[in-house]
Amino acid sequence: MRGPAAIAIRLLAALLIVGATLLGASSASATMKGCDTGGVSGFKVLLSDVSVAGVQADPDKLSDALYFVLDSKLQSLANAGPRASAQIVRCPGRQPRITGQDYTTSLVKALNTDDVLLDMWGSIAARQGSGQPQEDVWVAYYLIPLANYDPNAAVKPLQHANVSNPVGPLSDPVADVLAMLDQGPGFEAYASIVLGMKLAKNRDYDDARYALCAARARLSALNGNGAAPNSDLTALSGYVGDKLQQNYDAAIHDGHYNGAMKQFGDLLGKPNECPAG
Repeated sequence: MRGPAAIAIRLLAALLIVGATLLGASSASATMKGCDTGGVSGFKVLLSDVSVAGVQADPDKLSDALYFVLDSKLQSLANAGPRASAQIVRCPGRQPRITGQDYTTSLVKALNTDDVLLDMWGSIAARQGSGQPQEDVWVAYYLIPLANYDPNAAVKPLQHANVSNPVGPLSDPVADVLAMLDQGPGFEAYASIVLGMKLAKNRDYDDARYALCAARARLSALNGNGAAPNSDLTALSGYVGDKLQQNYDAAIHDGHYNGAMKQFGDLLGKPNECPAG
């Protein structure tokens, strides 16, 4: 085709390409900021921002306190069982949306390939109600291996803990955020679950069992404190039991594995149960 009609078609095609490019740039700018892991090898937990609004808290001091406490908790987990450890990687200027919609399939796959166990972020904000002022505190966790390996599981990869506290002269926003790490299943349980899943995928079956049993022990303790059973804790504990069974089955059928589960079999008890104590 030649002449004015051909010129018009080429012009229209060029405009469509430019429009698509601009739309792509706009969509990219709206996505969540990435996190530079700085070449950190091995398992890692991403610590994104905890936003602060209307309360007397220094965001940098809050981040430092979270880093210290999380690092201590990870070291305790490593010392208690699995011969595996994880490092905290800070992601300044980054905060996923609480809906979890930033975690696309491609992002989850990339984070899992980079051995990210958890992505964490949170918020503390003042709220003026009809009575005493309140502060709303929440901490969110996105369980990367769960989202990657088991996207259709009944247990969802986005978990969070939240509370509203009255604001008074003795309020300590930093302490309130740190307290969220032990609310619900808590950081240690989530970290142990996803660590166990990664170790199992890496065919490190014995350490996977240690990690999953650590999660099961915490969940059992929380659900056995005399209160009525919590349905969320029960569901999560059942999920961990399923992972223990799958880990056992994989170990038994792995011709390269000759560890405790294959050598001692029933002496360890049922595959999806853990020793007491």
